[in-house]
Amino acid sequence: MDKYLKETEFINYSSSVVQNIISKLNLDDLDEVEKAKKLFNYVRDATKYSIKGVSLEPDSFKASFTL
Repeated sequence: MDKYLKETEFINYSSSVVQNIISKLNLDDLDEVEKAKKLFNYVRDATKYSIKGVSLEPDSFKASFTL
């Protein structure tokens, strides 16, 4: 399972942007499943998608840029 949870260039969850979002979501008292649900819902609801103005630059695909 650890290989699926590793940070990558694009899943950069240690960035300050992502860490600030995580701290605002108050995940401390939740079990792993509830944390995953809350994070999934946040990303689903907070990420705006538009085909207009899409950048193909690699940095635009990072979690810290998208969120």
